[in-house]
Amino acid sequence: ENALTGGSLRPELYQMLLTGLSKQVAFRKEFANFGSAPIQERLSAFSASPHGRTIEALRPTILAVNQGGKVSDQDVPRLREALSARNALSSDVVDSTVADLTDATRALRDEVLWRTIVYLSAIALLFAIVIGVSRFVRTAVRRLLGELTEVMQKIASGQLAVEVTNRDR
Repeated sequence: ENALTGGSLRPELYQMLLTGLSKQVAFRKEFANFGSAPIQERLSAFSASPHGRTIEALRPTILAVNQGGKVSDQDVPRLREALSARNALSSDVVDSTVADLTDATRALRDEVLWRTIVYLSAIALLFAIVIGVSRFVRTAVRRLLGELTEVMQKIASGQLAVEVTNRDR
């Protein structure tokens, strides 16, 4: 308060003030990408409120504090009240956003879990079908080769009148 009304800040405090203001601007721009519509509306309503207008009206003076800019004695309590209201709103907005993002993350995780279960089930079913088909083919080939071997053994032992099965294939 003394610096705002006196018109001078130590360089490190002035740098901290500028960093804080630049972070606020960056946060506002980034928040527009992931903040929900109701939260965006609350932030817009605050900006249009008397507190928001107070902060915007005094921002140039605050930025110019090291160049002789001074906040009047009657504006200091208004600024303090406006900044306190903005801090309360920002905390609430961050908490709401964290809750929204947590819910969205949980929903996405559940969706991924179900998709993984479906994919793994489909793979298991496909694997079972491939195993079943391969056993069927193996059994059919074994049977045919067994029959052919039996016939060939009979022919080799001298029984030439043996019927050769599946010779028309």
